[in-house]
Amino acid sequence: MLAFNTFEAIFNTVVCPGDAFARQYFPELAVHMFRKYQIAATFRPRSIVEFGVRAGYSGWALSKGATDTGVVPTYVGFDSDIDQNGPVFVSHARKIISTVAGAVEIRQADTRKLVPADIPKADLVHVDADHSYAGALHEISIASGAASPGGVVVSDDFDYMLDVRRAVLDFLSANPRWFAMHVESWRGEAILVKPR
Repeated sequence: MLAFNTFEAIFNTVVCPGDAFARQYFPELAVHMFRKYQIAATFRPRSIVEFGVRAGYSGWALSKGATDTGVVPTYVGFDSDIDQNGPVFVSHARKIISTVAGAVEIRQADTRKLVPADIPKADLVHVDADHSYAGALHEISIASGAASPGGVVVSDDFDYMLDVRRAVLDFLSANPRWFAMHVESWRGEAILVKPR
């Protein structure tokens, strides 16, 4: 597994040149992505599903974490803002994730309208699209169905968005057999482990 300084230098090379947000918050974003890298290096997923692709940084960090442990994962991402962020972000996401994952697919979809049959089974599902309470709870619920036994659902923005935190805690309250961990990062990660 990479040390943070090495990861940060590599991550700097994959940030989309036109992404002002990423450049403005680069030090914080690098730490945030390093946590995702560490999560994937720990759980070693063979398949990753992500809700909320944007420019592909999380998908890249998760896939790199798995790949650096000898597992080359498949990746399927869902994002409703493909047109809003423009083809540059989607093209960039495909390009950088493809360097560290096997098959890469990005689908345009509103996660609020997804049903379990739309989501492939995965060892790791990353939730970071709809940050409203109802949207986050829906994403966590369908992610829980897509997660393989012993797989993980990683909910981004746990420390940053109150509605996301409430959705995670309400899901756990309704599903007491799931194991949960909190990982500190720029915006916080909740890791939910599906029972076997």
